[in-house]
Amino acid sequence: MAYWRLHYHVVWGTKGRLPSVRLEDVAEVIAVIKAAFPDKGVIVHAVGVMPDHVHVAASVPPALALAEVIGRWKGATSHLLNQRRSSVEADRFAWQADYGVLSFDDKALTDVIAYVQNQTERHQDRTLWNGLERAD
Repeated sequence: MAYWRLHYHVVWGTKGRLPSVRLEDVAEVIAVIKAAFPDKGVIVHAVGVMPDHVHVAASVPPALALAEVIGRWKGATSHLLNQRRSSVEADRFAWQADYGVLSFDDKALTDVIAYVQNQTERHQDRTLWNGLERAD
């Protein structure tokens, strides 16, 4: 396919919305999401990781099913986080089954990227865009 412009904002939470993503895990979670589709044309514009949820702004080519892309992101990151947990921790890390996804146009791309990149500040200041926070 020669030309496509399909942009998405995706958000998903931890199981029970518990603050299960540790600060020391954030960089690797971002790296895993960015590396999940090296040869499929997925463009990850921004990833915002909070203790209880993740935001991704990405462009996904029409040849890929969006649900499969999100499933791989969630699966790869939960695998990573479970590997980093000690064997004495009672519960395995898990994401909630649901996720939220919105599509947007080229004009909104810069704003959505900034929103995702500034998750910590937005949550501290409570300047959230409600539509981009819904994961269920």
